[in-house]
Amino acid sequence: MLLPALLLILASSLTPGNNEVVTSFSSCLSFFLDNTVPDDALEPSDPARICQKYENNYYFATMYDKTNRIPAYSAYVYRPSPGRALREWMVEPQLVNSDFDSNMISEKDCSIPKDELSQNQAIDSDYGGAPYYVDRGHLNPMVHQFDEASKTATCTLTNIVPQYNKLNQEPWVAYETKTMEQKQAQYKCTKIYALVGAVPGITYIAGGRVNYPSHLWAAACCVTGANRWSWGILASNNYTLPPAVTEYSLRDLELQLAPLYEKTIDLFHSSCY
Repeated sequence: MLLPALLLILASSLTPGNNEVVTSFSSCLSFFLDNTVPDDALEPSDPARICQKYENNYYFATMYDKTNRIPAYSAYVYRPSPGRALREWMVEPQLVNSDFDSNMISEKDCSIPKDELSQNQAIDSDYGGAPYYVDRGHLNPMVHQFDEASKTATCTLTNIVPQYNKLNQEPWVAYETKTMEQKQAQYKCTKIYALVGAVPGITYIAGGRVNYPSHLWAAACCVTGANRWSWGILASNNYTLPPAVTEYSLRDLELQLAPLYEKTIDLFHSSCY
């Protein structure tokens, strides 16, 4: 009886879905200031570190929360340009099995069965039946990317959270477009490293599958030669309140986030105050 039992264990270990952990940002550290990721305070209990890869190129990095099926944060370099990409919602085969292709793929072209695909990530139908007030909110926004491929890459569902539609369409997009542009001009930034995150909430959409964040936040570190400047914003994602974002210094943003996460927060490893 021992041999059949061992064969059963071996077979189960090879079943797609049992080898589900993406463990390293080593291929995409360039999207983090000084090639250094934030400390563990933002790490969810069941994380996946995704180097967001599209057509064999890396475009940003995401710490993904497989339990809540939302990104904890996305990290990228701010390189805005005009234009858009076809909005084709993509998924991550590597969240089903880390031996699968590490390129994101359009969900409609994905051959993985939906029950396996959806185990550790949100899928298109989770948002298709969402409440009226829910938008698909990009953490790394399309408008902060530099060409059609990089803009398309932001449309992976591992970069998306349920966001209050009026927040997404009004003050949040104003930050993404006007405020970031103004800051870049003010400080004459040669490079801006951005972190955008979501604080898990107590409610869910899609029948309890996808967490509805309580707050959204964004932080940026501007590098100009030997000089660095930083800023950030925080917004309640409560659809019963008027939508608003509040701008903070980086240090004050971290202080505002600390009670929300119940941890000390250090977004840029104390290197951009």
